[in-house]
Amino acid sequence: MNCSVLTIETTPTNTARKYYSGKSKKWWFAVPYPSSFHLWEGIRSPSWESPGRPLMAVFIGSLHTQTVASNQLRRRLFADCQRESHLNSSRRCAAFDTEHTDAAMLQQSDNLLLYRQSVFCLAPPGDSLTRKSLFDSLLAGCIPVVFCSATISQYAWHLPQPKLPQDTLGEVSVYIPRQSVAEDGLNFLDVLANISSTTIASMQRHIAALAPSLQYSVVPPGYGPEYDPVNVANKEKKRRGKLRQRGHNEVPQPPVKFRGNVWRPPQRDAVDVMVEHMLDPRTIEPLEGFTANEWQALQVAQQDVNLVTPSYTGYLDAASAAKAEKRPLPAAHPPPRSAVR
Repeated sequence: MNCSVLTIETTPTNTARKYYSGKSKKWWFAVPYPSSFHLWEGIRSPSWESPGRPLMAVFIGSLHTQTVASNQLRRRLFADCQRESHLNSSRRCAAFDTEHTDAAMLQQSDNLLLYRQSVFCLAPPGDSLTRKSLFDSLLAGCIPVVFCSATISQYAWHLPQPKLPQDTLGEVSVYIPRQSVAEDGLNFLDVLANISSTTIASMQRHIAALAPSLQYSVVPPGYGPEYDPVNVANKEKKRRGKLRQRGHNEVPQPPVKFRGNVWRPPQRDAVDVMVEHMLDPRTIEPLEGFTANEWQALQVAQQDVNLVTPSYTGYLDAASAAKAEKRPLPAAHPPPRSAVR
């Protein structure tokens, strides 16, 4: 029996092993982080629409993650951003070092507004190879700049994939290899400055079209069985009974009008994408099994995620890295059915 798991991350990092008992799995599927932006009934304009973007780039994140490689990269990005902002007014870059504290979380709304004011948003790995800001950026209409290919590639259900792994420009993102910045001294702003305005406009249009399917719409009040008049009356009766037992005065609550059991978002959202894939027979193994070529393709794709690539350097422990480097290319013959199940 196969159990499909929907998780916000499937990459084989130390953090993923610690919390999810292992590396990427065949039946694990990455879905978007719940963003800070949502479509809701009273929205006036989508978050990805912005009247202007005076900033060239913005980086918001902690410089003290659980991964040494991430800290090295983030400090370099932070330093380059601050230096360029003082030296070149045409390459304005904002960088903010956040801490994992309650105060930092309260400032989150102010920080997120910067995403709507910037053309590019840096999304370097943190404790793992992806982060929530990837989806915050896209839903703010900001082009994410990633430094590990798996930051994008693991979200195959929701994000367009580059034609080749080494492609720098995708439909909605920019990829700069981590080691180019952290080890070779490449200034990421030089890369971004060379992207034409035509290309930027095209990426922004793709983001605007894709954004609704990356967020989880907020269901308006009045939908669902809890708003059914019978259920509401029973709950109100129980509530008043408890108040009388405690000697409190009855305070009637204004009823919410029942609007139906089912609500459909105005635009296809992240849940719709998940349901479509879960109901697609191609998502799971067909009853007749995979052909030899299909099985090899699945194994190669899985191995590509687990192998140590330049983007992964520093994110896997020594034992896992050595094991991945020695792993042979899978043969074009599937294992026995007992091994598959």
